[in-house]
Amino acid sequence: MRKRSITWLQYTKVILEKVSFDLQIFLKELKKSLIRLTILELVALETWISERFQAVIASKAARIVHEYRVSLY
Repeated sequence: MRKRSITWLQYTKVILEKVSFDLQIFLKELKKSLIRLTILELVALETWISERFQAVIASKAARIVHEYRVSLY
Protein backbone atom coordinates (compact mmCIF):
# COMPACT_ATOMS: atom_id res chain seq x y z
CA MET A 1 0.00 0.00 0.00
CA ARG A 2 1.31 3.44 -0.94
CA LYS A 3 1.75 6.13 1.65
CA ARG A 4 -0.40 9.19 1.04
CA SER A 5 1.57 12.41 0.92
CA ILE A 6 0.29 15.65 2.35
CA THR A 7 1.16 19.12 1.07
CA TRP A 8 2.57 21.85 3.31
CA LEU A 9 -0.67 23.76 2.83
CA GLN A 10 -2.75 20.82 4.04
CA TYR A 11 -0.36 20.24 6.94
CA THR A 12 -0.55 23.93 7.91
CA LYS A 13 -4.34 23.82 7.91
CA VAL A 14 -4.33 20.79 10.20
CA ILE A 15 -1.94 22.46 12.63
CA LEU A 16 -3.84 25.76 12.63
CA GLU A 17 -7.12 23.93 13.27
CA LYS A 18 -5.57 22.16 16.26
CA VAL A 19 -4.15 25.32 17.85
CA SER A 20 -7.01 27.68 17.04
CA PHE A 21 -8.09 27.67 20.69
CA ASP A 22 -5.17 30.01 21.50
CA LEU A 23 -4.54 33.11 19.37
CA GLN A 24 -0.85 33.43 20.31
CA ILE A 25 -0.07 29.81 19.44
CA PHE A 26 -2.12 30.13 16.24
CA LEU A 27 -0.13 33.17 15.11
CA LYS A 28 3.19 31.53 16.08
CA GLU A 29 2.37 28.42 14.03
CA LEU A 30 1.19 30.58 11.14
CA LYS A 31 4.51 32.46 11.10
CA LYS A 32 6.45 29.20 11.17
CA SER A 33 4.49 27.82 8.23
CA LEU A 34 4.93 30.79 5.90
CA ILE A 35 8.46 29.91 4.77
CA ARG A 36 7.29 26.54 3.43
CA LEU A 37 4.43 27.83 1.29
CA THR A 38 4.41 29.19 -2.25
CA ILE A 39 2.76 32.51 -3.06
CA LEU A 40 -0.31 30.72 -4.43
CA GLU A 41 -0.54 28.62 -1.29
CA LEU A 42 -0.28 31.78 0.84
CA VAL A 43 -3.25 33.24 -1.00
CA ALA A 44 -5.19 30.01 -0.56
CA LEU A 45 -4.29 29.93 3.14
CA GLU A 46 -5.42 33.54 3.61
CA THR A 47 -8.75 32.73 1.99
CA TRP A 48 -9.18 29.59 4.07
CA ILE A 49 -8.41 31.46 7.31
CA SER A 50 -10.83 34.28 6.50
CA GLU A 51 -13.61 31.79 5.74
CA ARG A 52 -12.90 29.44 8.65
CA PHE A 53 -12.08 31.66 11.62
CA GLN A 54 -13.53 34.65 13.45
CA ALA A 55 -12.75 38.15 12.23
CA VAL A 56 -10.23 38.84 15.00
CA ILE A 57 -8.08 35.84 14.09
CA ALA A 58 -8.54 36.38 10.37
CA SER A 59 -7.49 40.04 10.48
CA LYS A 60 -4.37 39.34 12.56
CA ALA A 61 -3.44 36.42 10.33
CA ALA A 62 -3.99 38.50 7.19
CA ARG A 63 -1.64 41.17 8.54
CA ILE A 64 1.08 38.59 9.23
CA VAL A 65 0.74 37.00 5.80
CA HIS A 66 0.74 40.42 4.11
CA GLU A 67 3.91 41.50 5.96
CA TYR A 68 5.59 38.25 4.96
CA ARG A 69 4.60 38.65 1.31
CA VAL A 70 5.92 42.23 1.27
CA SER A 71 9.22 41.04 2.76
CA LEU A 72 9.66 38.66 -0.18
CA TYR A 73 10.02 41.55 -2.61
